[in-house]
Amino acid sequence: LASFIDANNIEINGDKKITIESKKIIIATGSKPGSLPFIELDKERIITSTEALKLKEIPKHLIIIGGGVIGLELGQVYKRLGAEVSVIEYADRITPSMDMSLSRELMKVLKKQGVKFYLSHGVSNVKRNDKEITVTANDKKGGSTEFKGDYCLVSVGRKPHTKGLNLEAIGVQLNERGQVEVNEFLQTSINNIYAIGDVVRGSMLAHKAEEEGVMVAEFLAGQKPHIDYNLIPNVIYTWPEVASVGKTEQQLKEEGLNYKIGQFPMRALGRARASMDIDGFVKILADKETDEVLGVHMIGARAADLIAEAVTAMEFRASAEDIARMSHSHPTYAEAIKEASLNNTYVLPPFLTPEREELLDELRNHWLPSHLTRIHLSSGGSEANESAVKLAIQYQASRGKPEKNIILTRSLSYHGTTLNMSGISGHTARKRGLESYVPAPRTIETPYPLRLSLIHISEPTRPERISYAVFCLK
Repeated sequence: LASFIDANNIEINGDKKITIESKKIIIATGSKPGSLPFIELDKERIITSTEALKLKEIPKHLIIIGGGVIGLELGQVYKRLGAEVSVIEYADRITPSMDMSLSRELMKVLKKQGVKFYLSHGVSNVKRNDKEITVTANDKKGGSTEFKGDYCLVSVGRKPHTKGLNLEAIGVQLNERGQVEVNEFLQTSINNIYAIGDVVRGSMLAHKAEEEGVMVAEFLAGQKPHIDYNLIPNVIYTWPEVASVGKTEQQLKEEGLNYKIGQFPMRALGRARASMDIDGFVKILADKETDEVLGVHMIGARAADLIAEAVTAMEFRASAEDIARMSHSHPTYAEAIKEASLNNTYVLPPFLTPEREELLDELRNHWLPSHLTRIHLSSGGSEANESAVKLAIQYQASRGKPEKNIILTRSLSYHGTTLNMSGISGHTARKRGLESYVPAPRTIETPYPLRLSLIHISEPTRPERISYAVFCLK
């Protein structure tokens, strides 16, 4: 353990006591896991991320307090190893510091993998009884819920590790969060002492600390270094990975900036489909007037690597069109960045956004029969039904079936925030000499402007058997 004797001398206590002297000193002691005041960490069953990395067994039920980066990364690891995993988060979404669309998509993917989430729940008590842990949490309505498991991971952030450094004695100032106060050159209140990494303000990221270390070294060498903290990328190492750089959409709204969005789904990439990693998307935010890229947010395979392209572009203040005009190798995951830039630059109708994917899931789960076998997405308008009929006929022809077996339904229309299944209009069907079928009226609550056409391909005696659906995106 090292501690300051004065501004130029440090005492090191190990096997033997050593004192060293230096003209310049850098504090880079990092951080340690944080906790809540009422939680007693026994580091056996009630643990932090440190102990979670060296457990002797796979938990039967791992309860995670905190839906941030570390909790989700470790939670997914243990879920894959066979544990039941429950995440309790105080906020109304996971990863609250990242773009909201990333939070929503990541939670959707993790839910598919079997992770359970309890949002807007504040933990009030954690108790251990032999090998059983009981966590009590209260929701916003005042209701109380008990969670029982064999391990509890407390993952509520990290705090600067400055204990024992004797900073107060030499006059190094700390802020209210326990971080070392520094100026723009990372100097502390004592001119010859510098601080970098998790002990100072900003994101607790290894690559951020690395840049700060280089900055201090260059400053001491007489150079004039600079770090743009807005361009330090954030990464969550789940699978799919999550990465972002620059402003979130929520930040741009709060700052009153006019922006435009370009987005592209990973599932539309040849590389993603070949690799069977189709979850996620790339989202690019650009200034509405200048087209300068203001933020890039992505979730998908290799996102931790892909974000470097966005950092490079933003470091040189590239526009969305600049990226859109760059050639990207095919097939690669990086093509999603080009496609999202194209979508941003030319304001093309998004093909399949996460919101629309969410709606498709909603339609499948609550309206469409489970044996729906094909879905065709179209950006068409008035000709959408005609296109649907042509596609259905082609499909039937490939199966050697006559056109008479095709039954056409009416579109779902968009009214305010509701998609209503309207009555049948047999005009298109009769024009083709097809049969028509009137389904039972249904209503699906959704904020998304889509129209839906359903093509029934079946024997006339079994009109309930749907084989084709066309979603018309307005």
